Amino acid sequence: MNRNKLLVITTFIGVLILTSCVKAAKDLVDDIELRTQCIERLSDYTTNSGDKTCSQITTEINNILKDCGEFLSQEEKDDLNFAKDNCTDN
Repeated sequence: MNRNKLLVITTFIGVLILTSCVKAAKDLVDDIELRTQCIERLSDYTTNSGDKTCSQITTEINNILKDCGEFLSQEEKDDLNFAKDNCTDN
């Protein structure tokens, strides 16, 4: 009987550890995916903003700052805010 209890407890602890590892791995993959999307959005803004109106650029910058702000350096945030503040339609 004690051996069965030990087996059940060991199995339960193993499942908890495995579940914790799987969750940590999933969180890591989600974080990498979000960072990749932010890099793509920043790259798209950098290469394609010349064809957009000031209003479109401002909206895009605001969205990048809102969605990706935690992954951007302060210098990148400052550059985006500078571009937004100095945007003019030609």
